[in-house]
Amino acid sequence: MEVGGFPIYVFIPLIVSAGLSLWLAQQLTVLSKALGIDAKEASDGRRLNAALYGGETRLHDLGVHRTVWTIRLAFIGDTLAILLFAYLIYRVTGAA
Repeated sequence: MEVGGFPIYVFIPLIVSAGLSLWLAQQLTVLSKALGIDAKEASDGRRLNAALYGGETRLHDLGVHRTVWTIRLAFIGDTLAILLFAYLIYRVTGAA
């Protein structure tokens, strides 16, 4: 079965990436609510970045450590799915 001349299996990573992106957005909303972050405040944006990338020492106390790691892993999976999609398109087009 083909879609636009490409085999259907080529588009599976794209569907997985879309699902992970939706899950990532939902988890970011959960984290923002748990940390009490207002999206309109610049200082709160720095707190969110610190929670995601630098790690806050109080994350265990707030119970959001698991959510932070879920966001990190979903972002990594999303990136890998997009790269796999690009690779499969590259292979199917015969550029290899």
